[in-house]
Amino acid sequence: MPASPDLMVAVDPKVVLKWVEGWALSRSVAGPVAVPGGLRVEVGLPDQVRRFVFPLLNAGAIRDVAQRETEPYTYLKICAPAESVAPLLPARWTILDPGFMMRKSFGAGMEPLPMPEGYRLALRREGPVIFAEIFGADGQEAAHGRVVLNGTFAIVDRIATDPAHRRPRLGSIVVQHLERVATATGAEMGILVATPSGFGLYSTLDWALYSPYTSAAVLPPAG
Repeated sequence: MPASPDLMVAVDPKVVLKWVEGWALSRSVAGPVAVPGGLRVEVGLPDQVRRFVFPLLNAGAIRDVAQRETEPYTYLKICAPAESVAPLLPARWTILDPGFMMRKSFGAGMEPLPMPEGYRLALRREGPVIFAEIFGADGQEAAHGRVVLNGTFAIVDRIATDPAHRRPRLGSIVVQHLERVATATGAEMGILVATPSGFGLYSTLDWALYSPYTSAAVLPPAG
């Protein structure tokens, strides 16, 4: 289970900024713009128009955005537990599944898990983004992920494994290889946001909880 928030260090807005910058680079969208208390990213997708990210529970700033924004598929992302965020939001906002911002100090670290027989790893770099893909014996992609290099920070993103290939721990292998290549380029700190299921995977790889990460959205009417 994730640690209680009072056992964690205070969130540094500069660390969150590095994560948001990396997320924007990973998703090929415009970088964040400062707003009172946080950051705004214009995502421009049908299912996510924009997102506001708040590194701290700035109640006044969050209330202002939540009251002002009415467009469906606008998101709030706040480094705070859901029970603290919910009272700040009008009824049109929906609290989504919890997330967990995690971090890891990079160093010599562990050697990547051995690649299971019949699988191969491919790495490629496009600017600050390094992609890792694992292919099965049939040539089909079995797992993938990416890391964005942002100064001494490495933002790990979009780790996924095909359900038919989860038992060989391919997701863990992808993460470990991304950590290794990021360290070789000078990265010192990894940052990511995990889902509840991803939290367990990253915890086994020595990633630590940095902050609860609550998401809320204005969703269109059902039906």
